[in-house]
This record gives sequence, structure tokens and C-alpha cells, in this order.
Amino acid sequence: MKKLSPELFIERKKSAFTIGKRDFRWIALIVLLSILTYYASQVLLAHYINGDQFYYNNFYLALKQAPLARVMELQLVHTGSAEPLYGYISWLFANMGFEKNTYIALTNVLFTVVVGLALKKSGAEPIVFLLLATNFYFVVLLTSAERLKFAYICFALVFALPAKTRIVFALIAPLFHFQMLVNYASLFLGRLAELRAKDLKKKSTLLPLTTLTIIAAFSAKYVVDSFGDPIFDKFEHYSSIQIFTLDDISKVIGLIIVSLALGVRFSILFAYMFPIAVGVVILGPERVNMIGFVTVLLVAAKVDKLMNPIFLILLSYFSFKTIGFVGNILTHGNGFV
Repeated sequence: MKKLSPELFIERKKSAFTIGKRDFRWIALIVLLSILTYYASQVLLAHYINGDQFYYNNFYLALKQAPLARVMELQLVHTGSAEPLYGYISWLFANMGFEKNTYIALTNVLFTVVVGLALKKSGAEPIVFLLLATNFYFVVLLTSAERLKFAYICFALVFALPAKTRIVFALIAPLFHFQMLVNYASLFLGRLAELRAKDLKKKSTLLPLTTLTIIAAFSAKYVVDSFGDPIFDKFEHYSSIQIFTLDDISKVIGLIIVSLALGVRFSILFAYMFPIAVGVVILGPERVNMIGFVTVLLVAAKVDKLMNPIFLILLSYFSFKTIGFVGNILTHGNGFV
């Protein structure tokens, strides 16, 4: 083996520790936004004492000194939810002595880091991450929808980590929030619509597709068998209180227009949006519109249109919408007033 000269050895050592400009910008932005997320979370969570947070705060207090065997019972009583992993992780932090706001703020930092890494891996520009970190739905996940946030942490890890680990986090995500199944149905039908007839005959396509279908079927059966009653109670509750407004309808139409403007064929878009439309009817628009936004985000990343001016306008709109939500938290103790 040829021995390297001292000069060449030193040069290779330097190159191994060299960070490119793009990587440096991304690392700096992720660190900066993570720090801001932590302190902003502490401020907002200290004010967010009404709405859903009233029940989640009481649930966290009830977990302190509670035996592990009572976690699911307490979660169902206080929050009306049955997803197992959220309760057990909350129990762990509660019994380690963490105050709830600190616990949620730390998981918010993790969420920010993971989303940043996923966007960086997708080839996005830092401005997209900056707009997404101030996005209305992002801030809702940081403050109000904490169960769903844990699910989206796993979902973002699917795109941030190597392919071999994706199936693990994809399977874990719904155990934090069953609403992720709507996300999966949307992505599955959208991907199916993108395939051509001849692709379905290929073993490389047919085998993963069949495997995913089987996993999805057994997962759905497990969820229904294990948690069916509280899930159907939730559906009934949401269906009884949902109110459709012109603003809700305009949001859905807006997402469709943006998707078409990004060059997505209508037939494919219909496949992506069909499960979301069903979800809107059952769960109400406010809860499912977030899934619609995430779907458009994934589609934009897939077709390399994250820097499309129309998509940037959409991101800017949702960042502007955050102002009112934050104002409601500081004024009324609830973002949804």
C-alpha cells in the first residue's frame, strides 16, 4: 500500500472536518431555531391553560406517582384518547420530576431538529425551514396538539433517517396519534395513482406494495380491536360539533389550487386528497386541514417545487396566520378562540 506524504495526509484530514457552506447554514439555522423554540415554548405554554391544555395539564399531574398500570385509564379519563405511547412517555417524564412545560418544550426542540434535518435531506433551502418553523400548524403542534406532534416527530424521522429505519418509525407514529392513518392513506393512494400499469407488474414494485398493504390491513385491525371504542367515541364527538365555514372551504380549495400549480395531475391529486376529504367529513376541517397541508408539503418536496413562488406564498400565509393564534394564547390562554 502506497504511503501518503505528510502534506497529503494533513490535507485529507482537513477535508474530512470541512463543512460546506450549505451544511453550515443549515446547522446554524437548526441550532438557532431550536433555541428559540425552547424559550418560545416556555412562554406560550405558561399562558396556554385553557382549551385542550386544561385536560392535558391535569392528565400530566395525575401521572405523577401513579402506577404504570393506570396510565391508559388516566389518559382515557382526562383526554378521551387511547394512543398508548403518548401516555407512557408522559408518565416517564412526569415521574422523572420534569415539569410539564419543560417536558413539552424539550420535545418541541426535538421536533424542530427532526423537521429541519428532513427538509435539509430533501434539498430544501433554509428559507423554507424558517417559514415552516413559524407556520400556523407547526405552532399548533408545539402548543396545542401535543399528541399529534409526537406522531409527526416519528413521521419526520421517516424522511430524515436512512431508508432501513423508516418502517420502524412509520409503524410507531400512529401509536402516538391514530390520525396519522389518514396521512398514510393519503400517501398510499397518491403513490398508487402515480404508478403506471406496467410498473404494477414489476416485482420491485409489486412486492413492497403488497407488503405495505398487508401491514396496513393488520395494523388497522389491531387498532380497531384494541382501541375501537374510544376511537369511535371521538369520531362521534367530532362529527357532532364540527361546523363548516367559508374559511374552511377556502383553505381546502387553496391547497388544491397550489398543488395543481405545482404541476400535480388532477387524477393524482384526487387520490392524495380523497382520504383527507373523508377525514374532513368525519373529524371536521380544522383537524384534517393540517394533513392536507403536510400532504402538499410532501408533494412539493417530491416534485422539487419547494421554492416555487406560489408555494412560498402559501407558507407565508400560514406564517401570518400564526400571529393571531399566538395572540389568542397570550390573551385568552387558548389559541382557538
